[in-house]
Amino acid sequence: MAYLHARSGIARSGVTYCGWTPPVMRVYIAGTNRSTNVALNEARVSVSSDRPATFAFTVDGITPAVGSDVTLTYATPNDYWFAGTLLQIQAAPEGVKSASLRWHCTAVGYEWLMDRYDLVRAQYLSRGVGTIVADILATYTNGSFRVGYCPSSLGNLTMDFTFEPVSRCLERIAKAVGAIWEVTPDRCVNLFVTYPDAASATVGNSTVQAKTFRYMQDLTQVRTRVLYAGQGTTTTAACSASATTIDVADTGIFSSSGGSALSGRSLLTYTGTSTASGPGQLTGVTGIDFDIAENDPIDIVVEATDSAADTALATLLGGGLSGQATAFLQDGRLSQGEAETRADQDLATFGGSLEEVSFTYVRPLRHLRTGRTLTLNITSPLTVSGDFTIQGVEIVSYGRAGEAFTNVFQTVSLSPYLRSLTTLLSKSAGTANTLGVV
Repeated sequence: MAYLHARSGIARSGVTYCGWTPPVMRVYIAGTNRSTNVALNEARVSVSSDRPATFAFTVDGITPAVGSDVTLTYATPNDYWFAGTLLQIQAAPEGVKSASLRWHCTAVGYEWLMDRYDLVRAQYLSRGVGTIVADILATYTNGSFRVGYCPSSLGNLTMDFTFEPVSRCLERIAKAVGAIWEVTPDRCVNLFVTYPDAASATVGNSTVQAKTFRYMQDLTQVRTRVLYAGQGTTTTAACSASATTIDVADTGIFSSSGGSALSGRSLLTYTGTSTASGPGQLTGVTGIDFDIAENDPIDIVVEATDSAADTALATLLGGGLSGQATAFLQDGRLSQGEAETRADQDLATFGGSLEEVSFTYVRPLRHLRTGRTLTLNITSPLTVSGDFTIQGVEIVSYGRAGEAFTNVFQTVSLSPYLRSLTTLLSKSAGTANTLGVV
């Protein structure tokens, strides 16, 4: 377990409490140390996997400028709690009769800066994940962003991007290889399946402020069968419900070994394609329920099922129900392979009730970032054990303001999976479009 280290002027040599020394927090605005102008005892940092990090703080004695670079450091000049761009400021008088102003500020993590410059328009054919990320950062960002940790074991990908923000592209890449992505305060983009740093110590009762512990289970989103629609094309000729072939504008998006497709209200299957790409036919077609007109859209569809989750849900619900819960999701950017990966990931995430845990540490830990795994071994007031993924970290400071000792409350939220914007959208869509439990 790594604690904040002691420094001259912070703690006397050899005199620290269980390895913990309060940090000296410093706020830099546009490169200038403005800690004496910032009410550090009111500062709040919020980091979450489904939205950019934010830093809310108040300053007086200066007029901050939107667009300024903002960093919050502790213990050493390059040890960050936050780094990003000042995007919102609001002035308010210090008192009823005061002519002095306090500025309430909100800075947002570097995802905003990353997405500001250009939209990605590129095609990558069987390229290494690290190579793709490096090219996107070099070509479509303007802020010294670079690749950090991105192991070659993540493999190669074939992907198309059409006017997509950089952060959404990085999320798609991470999803396609079952990884997690992050942009660090020093503008490095990391992708990992397992967090590269050493695991944090097990969280037990002595680690947690007991009154802050929260535990929840949620079954609202459950699904045991997922239909995921991806890229599409159009038909080039009409066909009847009895047809065994369908003429399409591009066979390249479909699997040459067969699969499923969606056209209107017909969920059909096919055994192959007549060409590798371009105009051709889907062959061995069955399941056309309604006539298809020329120029009708037709999309690839993949199906994923989890029989074990189906059985578990049937047992949980009782009453002779089968336990099948079906969701239909759609993303027109996805290739066959990406859609298959997304469907499998969706089942793995939402195949049963979700557990969510949150608590405040007795003593804050360093380097608690979203995506890290924490092992819980809580025995009171209830038993919760196992590995959980950090979804968010909130840091609220208190104590004396200015460049003095400033204590913090550090609260983490955990779940067995990592939420992202795509995951939240699929959860919402899956709940809204669930076909039902039968």
